[in-house]
Amino acid sequence: GRTVIEPERGIAHARNRALAEARGEVIVFFDDDVVLSDGILDIYRHAFSDPAMVGGGGPIHAIWPASVPGWVGARSAPTFPGVTIHYDLGPVDRPIERGSALPLSGNFAFRLNLARSIGGFRTDVGHVGRRRTYGGEDMDFGLRMIDRHGPLRYIAAAVVQHPVEPSHLRLGRALRCVYGSGMAEARYAPPPPTSRRVGKVPLWVIREAVQGAGQAIAGAVTFNAVRAVKGTGRMLERIGYGVGLLQAR
Repeated sequence: GRTVIEPERGIAHARNRALAEARGEVIVFFDDDVVLSDGILDIYRHAFSDPAMVGGGGPIHAIWPASVPGWVGARSAPTFPGVTIHYDLGPVDRPIERGSALPLSGNFAFRLNLARSIGGFRTDVGHVGRRRTYGGEDMDFGLRMIDRHGPLRYIAAAVVQHPVEPSHLRLGRALRCVYGSGMAEARYAPPPPTSRRVGKVPLWVIREAVQGAGQAIAGAVTFNAVRAVKGTGRMLERIGYGVGLLQAR
């Protein structure tokens, strides 16, 4: 094997260096802290034996710490799966199109030539060091792959496990991440120009933010922590999206 150093900070820069340096027909991305299931590379190899296979990914199951706050909800379907890095579409393979939950970069793979053909990962989104304000470089990448080359595929047997850091379960941090994901989404998935707007912000964004606020209030009144946190997250995500649109050039 080879080790290559990318001097530019940022996960998108690192992944683009991997695309530039990789050899062969398929590139597989894993996070550096995941636990791989036995034979996962053989599972990917079998999936890509289908010439129609563009790319895709498999489940990411959380390894939870001993103490988990109640607002997380069911561990098999946590409140903020993007924060705790949880992804599971069930036990059966299926196509992934726009509107489906896209595979996360902790466990996905693509035909190398097709990944290069769309220009790699955008560097104006994606985490940089401990400044985790923006994510979304993997979401943007998946959407552009679908738009250019067709559906991806969910590969149910290609399972990895990902430890959840206790710091990720601090509510304030989780909500900041959700807000940042909304800002990133405004960059890689802006609304269509036909959307009815108040200034730059579409009415549907304002409506969803208000609905989230209502859900948060209802959860607080009924002492339902999961509902209150979900509603707060929905509100903040849409506020982040609106702010992202206002900041866009």
